Amino acid sequence: MITRAIIEFSYLLSSFLFLQGLHDLSSTRNPRRGNYLLGFGLFLAIASTFLQEKMNNLGWILASIILGIVIGILSARKVRISNSPIILSFFNAVGGLSAAMISFLEFNYHPLMLKGTILLNQQGVFSLLSILTGTVAFSGSVVNIFRYNRIFPESGISFPFQRILNFLVLLNSFIIAGFLLSKTEPDRHLLLLFTILSAIYGIFFCLPLSGVDSPIGISFLNSFAGLSTAFCGFIFENQILIFTGVLVGASGFIMTILLARNLKRSLGNVLLGGFQNVPMSKNESEDKNYAELRTEDLAVLLKYSRKILILPGYGVGAAQAHFFCKDLEETLKDFGVEVKYIIHPLAGRMPGHINILLSEAKVSYDSLIELEDANHEFNSTDVVLAIGANDIINPVLTDDSKNPLYGIPRLHLNEIQNLVVIKRSLHPGFANLNNPIFQDPKTHLILGNIKTTLIKLISDIKKN
Repeated sequence: MITRAIIEFSYLLSSFLFLQGLHDLSSTRNPRRGNYLLGFGLFLAIASTFLQEKMNNLGWILASIILGIVIGILSARKVRISNSPIILSFFNAVGGLSAAMISFLEFNYHPLMLKGTILLNQQGVFSLLSILTGTVAFSGSVVNIFRYNRIFPESGISFPFQRILNFLVLLNSFIIAGFLLSKTEPDRHLLLLFTILSAIYGIFFCLPLSGVDSPIGISFLNSFAGLSTAFCGFIFENQILIFTGVLVGASGFIMTILLARNLKRSLGNVLLGGFQNVPMSKNESEDKNYAELRTEDLAVLLKYSRKILILPGYGVGAAQAHFFCKDLEETLKDFGVEVKYIIHPLAGRMPGHINILLSEAKVSYDSLIELEDANHEFNSTDVVLAIGANDIINPVLTDDSKNPLYGIPRLHLNEIQNLVVIKRSLHPGFANLNNPIFQDPKTHLILGNIKTTLIKLISDIKKN
């Protein structure tokens, strides 16, 4: 009895640490403390679980924990920050798969499932829900990993009647679930078919993802990975699994709703994988009418400016150039130039991607401004320096409702006095659409390796 009370109190304390840790991570003052609190809360939850009676297979459990620790440490140290979407998709896949596998076994071997009574009970319902959400999170995240590694096309894959097919797959999954719950003993073949259909739905859901829809897909799958854990908690009546699963699931689902609403996407279409496929852009050779700028000239322009706004895009992370953005900021501040960073909510491959990059480069949170605030500062800004950005500075994306990036938060590009774009080439961005801003008279381009360009630019500023 005392042992059970200790376990329950440890779970309660872990829940508090999770909440406080997330609160600290969302602030600019204590993100490191938040990370420590989350880590300690997870350690406490796992350690207290070992106090339970009749713990079997301790060797397998400890070996799995050690393997997970090794993978986590290697991921944190070896994976580049620019690949954060890949590692997040990997964690979603692993979390969803583990919950689905446990629920699959419990549906077949749980004592309440073997009593010869109808399987429509708590364990049966939550086992199937965990299998569904966990398998969708796994298969969908694998598709995302393949896309980020360019195994699948970045523009997404679509085919006729895709939404109808997604609906039919989902409908058949629920019908099979009804058959499974109406039986008096587990049907393993039918359960396997249910699991396969869930995996197919996850694949079909993520195949058409492209461009701006990618963050919606990631947050949706993150929500499903959390829910699968929560459903596992209901199977075992484990409070900490329920709490953490609901915490992750709810936050992911809220993020999905907010992104869908801001981007004018229907939540119903999102659930059916109803994303718009990106049309192929015309050949980049047609877009040669642009003004190029030398780094020497840009150095003079920046050095004698009063205020500069830097707009980082995914290319900054891909080139590992975020450290040199910080060096550029420090160099310009030595000459009395005010420098701020515009954080576009859809820059990068997932929400917060650019924030992570700039945080790693030790950029002060006080130097970051949101898109709405940036729009109010354009009139008093001498130069906007877009580095590794393409789709988020496309002026036509929000004007055409048929465009796949319709609804993207708008930058008031017409109010910018001087726009300088540093990017690798004229090749279209993730949305695979050409950008007419490059032909604007107020826009100048510097094409080439972003990291090399920034190094040379910093050197030229110091020389002049």
